[in-house]
Amino acid sequence: MERNIFQTLAEAIAEAEDHNGIVDAVILPPNNHGYATDEEEGNDDIGLAGNLNLPNDVAGEMELMYDSGSDSDSDSDDETVIDSNWRNGSRLLVPMEADEVEPFCESHPELVDKSPMELYKLYFDTGIEQLFVDNTINYAHTVMNELRFKFTTEDLWDFVTIITLSSYNIRTMYIDYWSIDDDLSNPLVRFLMSRDRFKEIKRNLHVADNTQLDDRDRWSKLRPLVDMVNVKLSQFGVFNQHLSIDEQMVPYFGRHSCKMFIRGKPIRFGFKNWVLAGDDGYPFKVSPYQGKEYTAGGKGELLGPKVVQDLISIVENPKKHELYFDNFFTSVPLLTDLRENDIKATGTIRSNRLKETTLIDDQAMKKKERGAMTVSATRELCAVRWVDNKVVTVLSNHQTEQPLVQCKRYIRKKKKHEMIPQPQMITKYNKHMGGVDQLDSFLNNLRPCIGGKKWYWQQLINMVRLLQVAAFRAYTRLHPEVHMTQKQFLRDLVSIYVRVEKGKYVNIDPSGQRMVPMDNQGHNPVPAVKQGRCKVCKKNTTRACSACNAKLHTGNCFQSYHEMLSLK
Repeated sequence: MERNIFQTLAEAIAEAEDHNGIVDAVILPPNNHGYATDEEEGNDDIGLAGNLNLPNDVAGEMELMYDSGSDSDSDSDDETVIDSNWRNGSRLLVPMEADEVEPFCESHPELVDKSPMELYKLYFDTGIEQLFVDNTINYAHTVMNELRFKFTTEDLWDFVTIITLSSYNIRTMYIDYWSIDDDLSNPLVRFLMSRDRFKEIKRNLHVADNTQLDDRDRWSKLRPLVDMVNVKLSQFGVFNQHLSIDEQMVPYFGRHSCKMFIRGKPIRFGFKNWVLAGDDGYPFKVSPYQGKEYTAGGKGELLGPKVVQDLISIVENPKKHELYFDNFFTSVPLLTDLRENDIKATGTIRSNRLKETTLIDDQAMKKKERGAMTVSATRELCAVRWVDNKVVTVLSNHQTEQPLVQCKRYIRKKKKHEMIPQPQMITKYNKHMGGVDQLDSFLNNLRPCIGGKKWYWQQLINMVRLLQVAAFRAYTRLHPEVHMTQKQFLRDLVSIYVRVEKGKYVNIDPSGQRMVPMDNQGHNPVPAVKQGRCKVCKKNTTRACSACNAKLHTGNCFQSYHEMLSLK
């Protein structure tokens, strides 16, 4: 493994882009690690909603770690196959037992009638509320010496509601929400909290006691929140059959020893989290990465298997699930160990980790036509090497290449599209591996535009957003007939909180199908406080009339109901 140290960002980027090997990460350690500091730096208005441009430079030196092809990086050492009983074909592989996953709405029928806000409060519950309130008051009184500072759960919900609103109602400067100009201000934000009060809470917001931080944990400032978030994410069990493990990047451009650069990612600079998610983007567990020396157990223990074992520890019945991950994690010992624990797993794998198989080597496969494949198996594992745009190698402890699936590909030599055979395990891998990527999409598309100067701000907000995404995916799973987007879900949270908790009527209709009032009484479809049966079609609905409070679907049901009332 090669390492180079650069004094400027420009030199490091130039080297990373010119290098032919794979650049896994660039670690940017400042002179002071900074994981226990509350020092403020940078700008609150960092424009994360759509502007992720690189900084002009970074503090300290930059260390590039890249692989020249030997696959002997710090995170995944070169391995040798432990089982030499490989044979051509997949006949040797012994099938694994599988149990069915009970549908979420059947395993938790008590959740079906809950509104979006009621479901969200099962995630952002009183325990998390008290964690924020107690530690924020303690920090303001003992560290900032603001003895008159007061903070209640109502203040916390006002604050979180403004943060939520800023994810879809964007300003380039967050103080514009309180502007006296009509084209900049937001009356809802001004109603919830004054600008100075918002700044005061934001300055003191904490989730840990500074006097009890663990020096061995770089994320000790957020560890209590991370642990509680993981408990809430898995409170209903692991209800997805197909799970995936991958890395998630949280954007950050300041100073911290956990900050990384990953080439080819939409967010290249920031903190890295390991995530276990369902194939629909529901997060079940998140683990902030703080370096191999803090993650791997003993000396010589590989990082990839350690991360996988830690994330799947919440799975109660392994026979119900299938696990997917990429070539950073996949190895023969790992999949063998997972099979012994009844965990079905599939992943892409690097060629030098399958040296003793009977697979045709990469160079020979590159000369074959698209769709060509070679298969090798033992009683516990099956490896497939398939030619697509590039040669792809996949290892599984429960799947084979059969039955083959036909997929459409463009053949350059023939200048036309043709159907070519694709191994079944690659088809399933492509279908179910993208859970963490879908979670990233939910988080990045509606990332709050209110930034912070403290180094842990982005990770803290990311934890809050994880709870919102989890509640959103749980709601859509409970109500597949309701085609609700994440933006509509967040708008429901804001509107229900303001109308119910604050007692203020707001003209918000997340469905985008607002109707003209039918009379002077102001009949409008609005989000219902609690889901119920529609007065017309008798099916479940989350909408209601603002005047008569009747549960009604927006559209024909709303129109028909009020026409019937006018005839009486």
